Amino acid sequence: MYLGKCSITRLNMLLTGYSLARVELGLTETKEEEEFGNFQDWIETKYQSTSNQGWDSLILLNSQDEKEAFHNFFQLFEQFRQEKEQKDSPVLQINY
Repeated sequence: MYLGKCSITRLNMLLTGYSLARVELGLTETKEEEEFGNFQDWIETKYQSTSNQGWDSLILLNSQDEKEAFHNFFQLFEQFRQEKEQKDSPVLQINY
């Protein structure tokens, strides 16, 4: 993936273009793409946002600049994935 520079806006444009190309080709969403769809809601909850801004804008608003927002995206996405894994993993219950 080449973005030219560390920019959350460019990352979003790349991912949007990728998704649009898959739709145009008639390809169904992968499991990972479906899960990424939940990232928007997670970011809105994390930043307590009720606006209609995309995940990239919300991260940028809570960062100093595009470069920091780019790096923050990967940290936030990893946190999102870890929380999802914890919710999806079965809870072991021991009955005595």
